[in-house]
This record gives sequence, C-alpha cells and structure tokens, in this order.
Amino acid sequence: MKFAWWILTGVLLVVRLVALLRFASAANEFGFFLLATDGLALYFGVRNWWDATDKDYNFAGVLVPVGYVVGLLLLPAVGRLSPTASMLCVVSVLINFSALLSLRSRFSIGGTSWVSLCDTGLYRIVRHPQAFARLLLVASCLGFPGSSSIDNVRLLVAVLVSIGTVLIEDKNLMRRSEYQEYATRVKFRVMPGVL
Repeated sequence: MKFAWWILTGVLLVVRLVALLRFASAANEFGFFLLATDGLALYFGVRNWWDATDKDYNFAGVLVPVGYVVGLLLLPAVGRLSPTASMLCVVSVLINFSALLSLRSRFSIGGTSWVSLCDTGLYRIVRHPQAFARLLLVASCLGFPGSSSIDNVRLLVAVLVSIGTVLIEDKNLMRRSEYQEYATRVKFRVMPGVL
C-alpha cells in the first residue's frame, strides 16, 4: 500500500505542477495568483510532509490530493479578467497566504499527514480557509470574456469537487480527538454560516 501511495503522490505532484504551468503561461492575473498561492502551498506541503511523524497511507490521504488536482484541471483557460474577478483573485490570494502563514510547518500535501493542530489566524473562524480561497478563485472565472456554457459547467464541477474534497479531508481529520474538540469550537468547515 505504501509503495502505491508514493507512486500516486509523485504522479499527482507532477500533474499539479503541469496544471499550474498551464495557467502561468496564460500571462494574466489569474495565472499569476494561482501560481503564487499553489506554488507556496506545494513548497510547504512537500517540505513538511517529509518531517511529519504520522503519515496517513489511507484512502482519504490519496483522495484529497486527487480531488484537488481534478478541480484544478477542470478550470478553463482564462483570458483577461474583469476588475471584479481580479479583486476576487486578490482576496483569494490574501486568504490563502494568511492560512499558509498560520499553518507554516503544520501544512502538508492533501491532509496526508498530521503534524499538529492549527487554531490560530483564519483557522479560528473556519476549519478550511484554503478551501474558501479556492472557491473564490473559481468564482473569479465565472463569466470571463469568451466563456461558454461548457466552461461554466466545468466550474460548477470544480466547485463540487472542492467541497467534496473538504468533506473527505474533514472526516479523515475527525479521527483525532484534538481535531474533534477543535470542530466543536469552530463549527464551520469553509464559510461561516454556510458550510
């Protein structure tokens, strides 16, 4: 099981990097923001995964990164963004950076390892602020110039995959007593009052 997990994780990292480079080559705000936030997440995630003492070689540990990569690949190639979409991108980046800075050495790829609980910064408000940032980034793609109905369906599927990924990751983390206690204090997973 561990060998298959290592192979799949390596493949997912390569696919994720290729997807990021596809958006970066668009040479617009969206590609820059996605590359900046996801590049930082990949850096922290891979670096911290090596140091984690409790790695989860289970179904959720593989499904969470798969869900994220699928969501990333579903995003359409975005042209020039409107001012509103650019603002959503900026807010998304700020939320993601803030969440990553709160996590620092606790962040790992796909919830596949446990370092320690983070309940500071945005994690005092919601349990998965990075998922909220991802949803804002997806929302910034809606209605971009030249978008089609198929693009909007792909975005809807990307949103559903993102929400499903959060639910799976949260269920996996609930196996830990300290996370259960944290979940009683912080009720919402992604967005206060909604999910």
